[in-house]
Amino acid sequence: MAILYLLIFGHVLEGRVQVFGHVGYTSFLIPGLVMMSVLQNAFANSSSSLIQSKITGNLVFLLVTPLSHWAWFVAYVGAAIVRGLVVGAGVMLATVWFAPLHLEQPGWIILYAAAGAALMGALGLIAGLWAEKFDQIAAFQNFLIMPMTFLSGVFYSVDSLPPFWKAASHLNPFFYMIDGFATAFSGSADVSPWIGLCVVASSLLLICGFALPAEDRLQDSELDASGVEHRGQRAEALDLQRVAERVFEEHRPLFAGLTCESHGGLDDEAQTTLAQALSQCLPLRPVQDHSEMRHRHAVSPTSPWVVS
Repeated sequence: MAILYLLIFGHVLEGRVQVFGHVGYTSFLIPGLVMMSVLQNAFANSSSSLIQSKITGNLVFLLVTPLSHWAWFVAYVGAAIVRGLVVGAGVMLATVWFAPLHLEQPGWIILYAAAGAALMGALGLIAGLWAEKFDQIAAFQNFLIMPMTFLSGVFYSVDSLPPFWKAASHLNPFFYMIDGFATAFSGSADVSPWIGLCVVASSLLLICGFALPAEDRLQDSELDASGVEHRGQRAEALDLQRVAERVFEEHRPLFAGLTCESHGGLDDEAQTTLAQALSQCLPLRPVQDHSEMRHRHAVSPTSPWVVS
């Protein structure tokens, strides 16, 4: 997608638009597209991973591990940072051949890319915690992430906008991430990179302040629900085990007789194993009369249980 944007906008506007007076349009466009890819993929990684775990029902297996909510948060956000940086590096390698780039202040690349990916990873975590299906994640991305990314100065310099829209753009934290990242290549920026870094860091702390408590509440609620379900399943298994033991005790000679011809008899341990296997494979229910038991090949006409 980034290469498609580059081919279209770079072909149409190269030679017609100069940014900061000395930077060609394609050279200006490439860093913005790289940072846009970093942000979008960092958000997609944490949000899609979490919603997929919620929908498939395997989230509880993660939550029952002896990990604190901090470790869980760091794992999701860290994975989002890794994906964002890897995709950004790939986009950079694919687009750097279209225009010359000069690293004026390379330190800003690492700072803004890592901070921006962390912010979007935490925001994706909030979206994944809130959403119940993939459509809600898509709505979050299409109606919030995408517009804020496109209106952040990726394809134009915010300094060239009318005063009202210029002031509105300065309220967008995405603008500071992309403008600060582009500063490393052009050496020029619409705002000071230090101011931009403060805005990004403040936004990151704010998002983390929302994400951590929400994730902690999810962990507690999921564990409570799974604990209730586990206790119910355990009680059910214990009832079935008691039924199997009763059937086995009432019909111990028959179990032995059924296997004497082919196996020469079973000892107590083998008979117990057979009874346990029967309890797992054959559900039992009370019968209405002895004729039903004989018709269903029950093990004894005096047993109150029959294989259903």
